Amino acid sequence: MVGGYSYGYYSMNANQVIYVSVGGKGDDGQFQSRNKGGWNGGGDGEWDHADDESMAGGGGCTSVQISLKGDGQLFNYESVRNTDVLIVAGGGGGGGFGNQYGGGETGSIPEVRINNKPTDLYELKQATQDSGYAFGQGQSAITDFTGVVNTEIPGGGGGWYGAIQLFQSLMKHL
Repeated sequence: MVGGYSYGYYSMNANQVIYVSVGGKGDDGQFQSRNKGGWNGGGDGEWDHADDESMAGGGGCTSVQISLKGDGQLFNYESVRNTDVLIVAGGGGGGGFGNQYGGGETGSIPEVRINNKPTDLYELKQATQDSGYAFGQGQSAITDFTGVVNTEIPGGGGGWYGAIQLFQSLMKHL
């Protein structure tokens, strides 16, 4: 899926150094495999533990900073995010079978059925500029598939707030 984009203007001093952390692509969905998210905050995707469907890892975000913290990934800047981070473009969410969930552009919102009950539906939600999974990190797919019925889950794309929030839905349809 396509990630987000950002633009802006910043006046630099003559010898100033900036650090550009370009987000990496998440691993493609593979049968019977957890699929690693891309560098700079992409969450891991997961196969459905029932047959052969799988979702990719989310893409990492691209960010520009005025300092270098750790290896340069955005989550290292949480304590200085308002002073050292200049701009962030969200990474695209992991995809497969037409569904993508990202810190940038997003696709449709599927249902994750727990115990195959309509009252136990969960939704995957995109992040926004003000809320999401965590600063600089897209959410990885769940690892406990107890009661989950044939549902592959993508990794969330990284961003200022990375995507996905897995939360119980109030939806009451099959």
